[in-house]
Amino acid sequence: MTTAFRYDNTTITLHWATAALISLGWVLAQLVDSFGKAVEPSIVSLHILFGLVLLPVLVGRIALRLSGRSRPPADPGVAALAARFLHGVLYLLIIATIVMGVANAWMRGSNVFGLFQFAAAANPDRVLRRSINGWHELAANTLVILALLHAGAALLHHYVLRDDVLRRMLPPR
Repeated sequence: MTTAFRYDNTTITLHWATAALISLGWVLAQLVDSFGKAVEPSIVSLHILFGLVLLPVLVGRIALRLSGRSRPPADPGVAALAARFLHGVLYLLIIATIVMGVANAWMRGSNVFGLFQFAAAANPDRVLRRSINGWHELAANTLVILALLHAGAALLHHYVLRDDVLRRMLPPR
């Protein structure tokens, strides 16, 4: 299947910014303990900052999607339905990850590079804090797994099916 559709530069930029912010935030979260206690507050601050920057990027993506401007022509079939479903799940997981991340930062009273601090929850409940952190981790890990499947599907389209699904989301040359 070859189509003349190509995403606009704003959609492409927001897509790759989303991928970068999620990837960098997830990697930092995985490696935070390996940097040592002296650097840990800066790594946590950077992780939170990536999550907070992701929020307006996501809002922009959703606004573009709802405007219909960034949508490819509807393809028939099960694969197209699966792709639309996966995109919806990815958006929901990004939202859930951000909400749980903000709740986690609020429960901890996290400080971000000394620039601002989340007002700590009154009488923070340790069990609730651990639960929120667990949900944040679960949402983030599930998001990364599904994003890797999404990337794998794009590569399958490019190298096996030899269509332009991947090319229409790449920046222009």
